[in-house]
Amino acid sequence: MNKQREIKFRAWDKIREEWISTCNMVMSLSGREFGWNFGYEPLKDIHKKEFVLSQWTGLKDKNGKEIYEGDILKFVYTEVEHASIQEVVFEPAFFRIEPANTLLTERIIDQDVEVIGNKFENPELLKTTPKHAKKQEESK
Repeated sequence: MNKQREIKFRAWDKIREEWISTCNMVMSLSGREFGWNFGYEPLKDIHKKEFVLSQWTGLKDKNGKEIYEGDILKFVYTEVEHASIQEVVFEPAFFRIEPANTLLTERIIDQDVEVIGNKFENPELLKTTPKHAKKQEESK
């Protein structure tokens, strides 16, 4: 039997600077036209540039919190007393963590993993990773 995960989204409202958890995709019967309804405004008034969609990975952290694209995860390796900070990134067919460039799977989440923020509300958390620090230096 195939195990399929639920497909869920949340949206970051760039104007209000807050998360919208009621996020539904709307499609025509032909399947060609679609849009997003965020629960508090009519579909026609939603402008894509005002929102950033984040897809749920289908995974939860050690506290049972859902892990979404753009979340920042803290991995704790107790055997070597080491922690790393990683961002969840969506590729066309899978989720990965960056800067480790590793697929995000249930096996990885079985470790001591916790959502500590996201790239919209807590961008400062990414400054601690070498790859993100290099990207920020290059953009200056």
